[in-house]
Amino acid sequence: MSKLVNNPNDIFEQTLNDLFIRRGEEDVSLLFRIISLVLFQDQNHMEILSLYKATDLDTFLKIITLFDNKTIKFPKKKELKDSLTLALCYYYREVEHMSWEEIKALLPFEISSISYGIRIRNMNKALRAQIEDLFEKME
Repeated sequence: MSKLVNNPNDIFEQTLNDLFIRRGEEDVSLLFRIISLVLFQDQNHMEILSLYKATDLDTFLKIITLFDNKTIKFPKKKELKDSLTLALCYYYREVEHMSWEEIKALLPFEISSISYGIRIRNMNKALRAQIEDLFEKME
């Protein structure tokens, strides 16, 4: 027995499962190849096809449902890496109270303690402003 969708969230997803409940893995694999061909036909779906190939059907359907008819823009890989680096620096500096030398020794790449220090200071200011807004709304 094969399931196309492990955790169906709606009638359509459950129907997909019902249609393939007694099918073998070869049939499911063939269906997935056909889905790829259908998506590949439309040049506007090239990015969607990449997403489909990178995930399982459950995840793909959840993403499509979540962003139904919306346009999203993903950050560049460099921007994501920079954000993750900032988060690491913030954690080590503000939570673990490590020195910049200790942080630099942990990270396998070069960072500018001045640049990240300024960005952490700005994050702290923004967080304080959000907290103050919350308190004002509570009063």
